[in-house]
Amino acid sequence: MGQKIEVERPSLCWEVGEGETATQFTLAFGYLNNEPTSVLFINDSPEIVAFIPKEVLGIAFEQGW
Repeated sequence: MGQKIEVERPSLCWEVGEGETATQFTLAFGYLNNEPTSVLFINDSPEIVAFIPKEVLGIAFEQGW
């Protein structure tokens, strides 16, 4: 993708599975093109898997997801 996000906030990390087969996920919060955005990373890869706009996170929170 080649895009970079400015990350100056804490990130949310979790793991699915156990042992050597576990997959690690990181949800980082920051700014992309000066817009509040969250991005998803898998394991230690620097590639961004998904961009999640701030509005989407707000709707998910409001609806109790």
